[in-house]
Amino acid sequence: MDKWASTRKSYVDWLSDSELREEFSKKIIFENLSLWWLTNLMDKDNINETLWYEKLNKKLNSKNKNSFKEKLNYLSFFVKIFKSLLFKTLSIFLIKIFFKDSKSSIKKRDCFFALYTNCVHYEGNFIDRQYGLASLQNLNNKSYIIELPENFFLIKNFFEIKKNLKKIPVEFIIANKNLKLIDIFKIYYFSLLSFFKLISLLKKKNYFFINNVDCSDILKYKLLISFFGSIQDQLLRGKALERSLNYVSVKNFINCFDFHPQARSFYYFAKKSKVNNVININHANYSENNIFFNFNKRDFSKNYSSFFSPKPDIFFTQGARYYNVLKNIFEEEKIFCLGSLKPELNKFQIEKKNPIKSESSKKTIIILCSINDYRSFVKILNECNLEDTNIYVAAHPLKKVETIKYFQKNFNNNFIDATNFDKTKIFKVSDYIIFGDTSLGLELSLKNYNVLRLYCSDYIPTFDIDNEIPTATNKDEFLNLLLNEQVSQNNALIERNYFYKYDMKASNRLEKILSKLN
Repeated sequence: MDKWASTRKSYVDWLSDSELREEFSKKIIFENLSLWWLTNLMDKDNINETLWYEKLNKKLNSKNKNSFKEKLNYLSFFVKIFKSLLFKTLSIFLIKIFFKDSKSSIKKRDCFFALYTNCVHYEGNFIDRQYGLASLQNLNNKSYIIELPENFFLIKNFFEIKKNLKKIPVEFIIANKNLKLIDIFKIYYFSLLSFFKLISLLKKKNYFFINNVDCSDILKYKLLISFFGSIQDQLLRGKALERSLNYVSVKNFINCFDFHPQARSFYYFAKKSKVNNVININHANYSENNIFFNFNKRDFSKNYSSFFSPKPDIFFTQGARYYNVLKNIFEEEKIFCLGSLKPELNKFQIEKKNPIKSESSKKTIIILCSINDYRSFVKILNECNLEDTNIYVAAHPLKKVETIKYFQKNFNNNFIDATNFDKTKIFKVSDYIIFGDTSLGLELSLKNYNVLRLYCSDYIPTFDIDNEIPTATNKDEFLNLLLNEQVSQNNALIERNYFYKYDMKASNRLEKILSKLN
């Protein structure tokens, strides 16, 4: 077991077995929901927030148990909370006044939770891309609860948001509008009291030993800062959802949260409504190394704790890998292998790679970056002589600026920023495509492109290193892969594990199953 796998297992086991979980759950509860499940500890985010996990890994695997203690600046955090309260109140006030639901109440079979920031334009419609064409199937049975962005984004894009809402093809209710001002003040006040209860609890005992190593310098800080914005945000969003669902008479409430950070609050408050089925559609590639995909069966057991984790009633997975994980924890009859919905909206069609040799003497490499995999790429590529190579860097949409700046500062080779390029054109001229955990990389492998992965063990792995995709972990392995005119891919396994069926018919399968649910 490598050091990262060991750290992952140790941390997940500690979360399930910790005495802190039980003590916390007895004392810090909101409307019968243990706030343990909403803490940064339970978010288990090692992809967007890497520093704490890197420190924990060093602490558990190094002979020298260095201290990483961070001092909590209470004044700074309380000022942050006050600003958060102010902007939250202002945002809700503006949304209530200037934005309208399409209808005051909705009676449909299916209701999708849509994030405005996830929505895209498709053939004159404005729909959430996570659901592919599913929200356009059988329109008379579909509706949205849509969450608008708040704070400066709302003000900056005010008129564009109003214009786009008119293009939503189904009846919708705006979640933020249904949050009451009393909810905001109640939750902020309750969170403040809970913070002081937690301080009192932590004075009694050090709960942060993992494998007999004191990790309080990392984990105690991470727990405490949960109460300076994250928990308030989750409770408010969950409360807004609950109030919105009270205006919606639907059988199926559909979301795409998995057990990603902040998901559990949505499940808890959705269950408080009169919805028959709370349904999760898996929207990301399963990877054991993304530790929010790691959970313990005991987390959901009523026998283990009276404050067990909220969860969906029904799961739809993209492929077999996630399905096989879920069926060992939940009832198998509640889990369906669906396929991937997002590719249905592709504005470009990925053509099969023609194995004709390029006339140019230079090789062309395209680097598809995800949220946090590009540091490994740079580390290994910097050790290689790539003077006779054209290199294109395509950044993740959520991290365009950070990714390109990192390459400009740290990459030893010339490269072309391909973020806004026509992908169909650069794919056609590619000799090799490097990626980490992007779905697009997996799709390209199914189309006979020379797809490969780079991973340096100095950095957190963002995908599982296995035999599905050829993976180089050092300079020599990478240069050996470049000697192959055609990189071998296990396409059948990739399709089954991540797409179930790569046939662009996942929304048809979803509609068929939804129509049969009780």
